[in-house]
Amino acid sequence: MKKLLSPSDKSNRKGNALLSAITMSVVMMLACAVCLTGATWAWWTANASVQTVEIVTAYYETELVVTYVDSEGNTVVFEPDENGQYNFEKNVRYTATITASGNASTGFATFKVEGTEYHSIQIAPGDSISFDILNYLTLEEGEANWGTSSADDNVFDGDLRFIRTAVKLVPKDENSTAMIERDGVVETYNTDLAATPVGVTEIKEANEYDTYDADSYETYYVYGLKANITEEEIADYVRVTGDGYYEVELNNTGKAGTGAIIAVYDKNGTEDQSDDILVEKFYIIIFGDIDGDTDISTNDTSRLNTEIRTRDWSGDSQIKYLVKAADLDLDTDISTNDLARLNSAIRLTIEIDQKTGLAS
Repeated sequence: MKKLLSPSDKSNRKGNALLSAITMSVVMMLACAVCLTGATWAWWTANASVQTVEIVTAYYETELVVTYVDSEGNTVVFEPDENGQYNFEKNVRYTATITASGNASTGFATFKVEGTEYHSIQIAPGDSISFDILNYLTLEEGEANWGTSSADDNVFDGDLRFIRTAVKLVPKDENSTAMIERDGVVETYNTDLAATPVGVTEIKEANEYDTYDADSYETYYVYGLKANITEEEIADYVRVTGDGYYEVELNNTGKAGTGAIIAVYDKNGTEDQSDDILVEKFYIIIFGDIDGDTDISTNDTSRLNTEIRTRDWSGDSQIKYLVKAADLDLDTDISTNDLARLNSAIRLTIEIDQKTGLAS
């Protein structure tokens, strides 16, 4: 006989099934929560145990400082223009110093002198390299370069490469009797003078690196030459230092006598000589040659006699090179004493020293 279930039995069985489902869901939720908690803990632990490493990039810098010594002996910092270029004056010696800094082990600097780029030798941070610049006109700072330069050309090691001989007129050699006078200072290879030329304040040995400066060349002279000299023979007495040359401008007699000019030029680096720079010029003096024909003759005594009476060129508006050529007693005045000495020289009873201008 079938056993019949009562309504209460059916209800109990449904309740048990529902409880089981709920229990299973809770268990699964708890399991998920445990898994998530473990993963989060593992992530946090892993991140907490990793140390941060700072990456430092090596750097290298250089600084260029240019100085010069002024007339009072003070060291002055010379500043570049707004474009970072140093524009120098001729005949002033500048000192450029490149100092390295940074944490790189070594490096090198580049710079330009008159447009040509140079590479320094290796300069370690804290070290510096210095060089002098004389008679080069521009300097530009380049770049600081970390590492080692692979350049083979124009590697600069701090020697005196940038000392350029000044363009100027000097006696040709130790055998030259030329006297080169600039505003009362004479350069010569022969200092054993019988008398100091009038107006000369100093006589010194020729030096290619001496500086000179003048607003005009009115009192620039070359003497110590022979009478009756030709234009070509001037090269036996003088030369030009540095990258320069001279040209002779003949006087109004067409000769290289008193009043002719030696003009000195600095080459400007082009084939066109019109671009060359006039550096200085000198009046040639042949003492006793007053008319400029290089010969000492009665023509000169005639002109000197006229000058003593008229004072055309030895008065207030002096033609200084003529005064110098005619002042044979070195008293700064053109007088009958000079005329008498000139006449005696023409008669060969006395001689005119072409190094001093004294007739005795």
